[in-house]
Amino acid sequence: MVGTELRQEASGTIATYGEAISIKYYIQTFSGTDYDNHYITQSGNTVWTKGLHFPLSDMGGDNTGEEYKLLQQGAIRHDDRKIFLLADYNLSGPTIKIGLGSPSRAYYKVLPQGVVPQSIEGVDVYKKAYLRMLNTGSFESEY
Repeated sequence: MVGTELRQEASGTIATYGEAISIKYYIQTFSGTDYDNHYITQSGNTVWTKGLHFPLSDMGGDNTGEEYKLLQQGAIRHDDRKIFLLADYNLSGPTIKIGLGSPSRAYYKVLPQGVVPQSIEGVDVYKKAYLRMLNTGSFESEY
């Protein structure tokens, strides 16, 4: 199958050229009767894998594609990044943190509206996601 072959090829490319990344999953908890008191804590262990990442400023002159539309809608910004990794990893949800490098030199949150699985013949080949830098390295209210 073409999809299976492309998945193997994508896996080899990411393994060869990718950089170490960490994926951390968090849960948000509310305390009290109002929703103003909340905190975010890590859920489970940190997952390490490899991924290819690029700044969006490397878009070139493409003003017709999906990224251009997301930029125009305000869903992503020019200072965001995009990452490609194996389709096996869950990137759904508002509280997922990606660390680039080992040790991680910068942390990013996954933009949920930008996670795009790439499938061919029903086989998930890879995922593309958009990331926004967490300036302090942490989510607001992270413990």
